[in-house]
Amino acid sequence: MLLTIDCQGHFAAHFTGDAKMKCDLAHIAVYHYKVEITATNESLSPEGFIIENSRVHSYFIEAYAKPVPVMSCEKVAMKAAEDLGEMLKAENISVVSVKATITGSNGALLSAEWKNLWKY
Repeated sequence: MLLTIDCQGHFAAHFTGDAKMKCDLAHIAVYHYKVEITATNESLSPEGFIIENSRVHSYFIEAYAKPVPVMSCEKVAMKAAEDLGEMLKAENISVVSVKATITGSNGALLSAEWKNLWKY
């Protein structure tokens, strides 16, 4: 059986360096994210979760708590999808995919999807 959790929220980020044509081109201070995680029911957390949903928000808060080098919104989405997917995989969660979407300037939605091609 496939299970899906959708989490969304906001996080503050401060990028350092030249922001020309990057995710903070419009000097956005707070970004909206949406993360969709799909797993099978084969291996969940001891509580029966794919992930406790506040951990997704904590990921973004912690990843951008300190200034980071400027990057595109695509790279923010790619990093989030890969980091969360690899974290769940390391915890032996039967994760199938993680899709992360970041809202950039002018309302553009930039998405990246990590897939667990090794096992599922």
